[in-house]
Amino acid sequence: MTGRLSSSGIEIRQIFNPGQVTTPDGRTILLLSVMPRNEKYARCHVAESADGIHFEIDPEPIFKVD
Repeated sequence: MTGRLSSSGIEIRQIFNPGQVTTPDGRTILLLSVMPRNEKYARCHVAESADGIHFEIDPEPIFKVD
């Protein structure tokens, strides 16, 4: 999977290692690693979906390597 984090303009080379949980109100939350194009290290992001199929990735990483 490749793409772009629309609000930040970061080009994504890879998305991998998703961990999923479904909240009591039915939302699906993913914790995933995002490898930006032209960077050495992956960032950890959160993605959220109301239907479990279409996800919106938060453009701000939870943490990243300095």
